[in-house]
Amino acid sequence: MALPVLQAPQVTATLESQDGKTVYASADIGDISSAWKHPKIMLTSNGTDASAQLTLYVNGAADISLRMVSLWPAENVKGEVLQPFRPDLLQYLKDLKPRYIRMPGGCYVEGVSLNDAYFWKPSVGPIQDRPGHYNGPWHYWSTDGLGAFEYFQLAEELDAEPMWVINNGISHTYSVPANQIWPLVQDALDLIEFVSGPAESEWGALRAKMGHPQPWHLNYFAIGNEDCGKPWYVENYIAFFAAVRARYPHMRLISNCDMDPHAPTDLFDWHLYTDTQNMFDRRHEFDNIPNIQDKKVFASEYAVFDEPAGHNIQFPGNLKASIAEAAFMTGMERNSDRVAMAAFAPLLSHSQDAACPHDLVIFDNHRVFGTVSYYVQKLFSEFQGVRYIETSVTTADSDPHDHGIAASATCQDTDCTQLAFKLVNFGEDAQRVDLQILGMQNSPDTMTVTLLNSTHALDENSFDDPFKVVPHKQDFKFNGPASTVTLLPTPSVSSHWICPSPVLQPASVRLEPQYLLG
Repeated sequence: MALPVLQAPQVTATLESQDGKTVYASADIGDISSAWKHPKIMLTSNGTDASAQLTLYVNGAADISLRMVSLWPAENVKGEVLQPFRPDLLQYLKDLKPRYIRMPGGCYVEGVSLNDAYFWKPSVGPIQDRPGHYNGPWHYWSTDGLGAFEYFQLAEELDAEPMWVINNGISHTYSVPANQIWPLVQDALDLIEFVSGPAESEWGALRAKMGHPQPWHLNYFAIGNEDCGKPWYVENYIAFFAAVRARYPHMRLISNCDMDPHAPTDLFDWHLYTDTQNMFDRRHEFDNIPNIQDKKVFASEYAVFDEPAGHNIQFPGNLKASIAEAAFMTGMERNSDRVAMAAFAPLLSHSQDAACPHDLVIFDNHRVFGTVSYYVQKLFSEFQGVRYIETSVTTADSDPHDHGIAASATCQDTDCTQLAFKLVNFGEDAQRVDLQILGMQNSPDTMTVTLLNSTHALDENSFDDPFKVVPHKQDFKFNGPASTVTLLPTPSVSSHWICPSPVLQPASVRLEPQYLLG
């Protein structure tokens, strides 16, 4: 805050109702001068108002310049270090138990032009000194209060592997020629030093000054986002790949597509935004791709955006879309030797400023809820297991129907004493299937079933009913390795957890739809 004239006005900050008639807290900011200052005050509210606003009042004639105004709960300030995460939102993310977090984004990194692309250096240092930038792809101003330092704080809070996406000189509308790309390559190397370098290094010292002297670990580094086919991508990718691999040989580098035969590939991005039927149909997407030991698929963005095809799904999603995603995820589990990592996107959305029609976590100023897709992701995370068990869904040769069933099964420990299998019914009718578990030694009497379904395919959670569609558990009688299971109508997903049930090797699960229950 600075004053370009000699007069010293009084500035008061208040927390008040939107109509300004009720004041919940008030404090004077203090002396204002012609030099920039960073004043801090404490406001203690005497009431609760989810729509309250922060207002600055100036008493006196003066021109006042404001660079940044920020309001934080007191519990987020720990000494001189700001903890920039809302506890309720953070808990929703923690409950997913993510293995990694891809940051700071995809199109957010590219920008419509390089003028509104994300670059990490302006996003570090004191928050009040960060210039901020306009996020062209999603049409909002970012203060960059959530900058590179805070993103790695988030990964640490979530106990998740950080994965950084760097701008490789390519935006939606412009590409930096390869002979001019080195400054951005150096910028990438500086970022890695900021994150993982010793506190005595140039950029590691800045990290230490910001409150984190110990280096973070960084093992995954993505070069661009959705840039394959754009001018100079191959050449720029090779420049980044060579420089990073030479200095950080442990780093797993991610391209935007399979670069073979043009360049080496560790992992490559794969994105899918589509309608519910197509998402379900794509459950076999990875069945026939080559299984190459040192090159894996990274399905880093997928979600149902349309219902029906060609029409955006009603925000923030629905059960049918989530079940289609669950079916697709069984295909990724089945091909886990080819698909190394996967992530639903987008993750978070403010209810009043939704950039996308379908998200995992929805929030406003004081509330939060998880969509049905959130609970699908949570189920798959909880029952991911350590090893895939061969699973097949078969129908009689004379049966022409697509029964809308998808399935996968995983051992929950190395000895496979617990077996989890996911059954997805994408159809609108209840279905009875024969379930055969081949290679089972001992058969338990019951199995615990975690069921996610509802009375209507388009049901979704909301602020008013945040747990309308959530998983619930119940025990079922298990009739041995060959059993009959009824899948409930209206799209549903079941995670069946059998324990204890040692299985022989090799083991497999086979399902055969028998008939519809109208």
